[in-house]
Amino acid sequence: MVTSEDSRSASVVGSIALGEDVDVPATTRNGMRALQFVADAGTEVLVRVSSADGSPVARVLDYRRDVVAASDDADATPNNAEIDTVLATAGNHYVAFKWKSNARGTTFHVHLERRNVPAPAPP
Repeated sequence: MVTSEDSRSASVVGSIALGEDVDVPATTRNGMRALQFVADAGTEVLVRVSSADGSPVARVLDYRRDVVAASDDADATPNNAEIDTVLATAGNHYVAFKWKSNARGTTFHVHLERRNVPAPAPP
């Protein structure tokens, strides 16, 4: 199980843009890792974290690294996690991930996509 404390201590290993896929090599240590992204308030994002040889858990974090949404299973397949959520704040966010329990794999595949386009702010 991943706690909020795990998320706050996540090691940021890079960045990801909306509409991008990133492969992150696994480490021998099962600490929480994260990719940073920037989005507007009201943006709906879909996050998929998968691995061919391990079972990941995933979190979307806000700028304070508080958990916005979490998943450890996208479907009956154990090697993926999927999150569909609307972001309440603008600015920096994070996709955080680690192996579920003591499972280990070689690479995390992280997909981030925008599901909507927020309405422009009123003048």
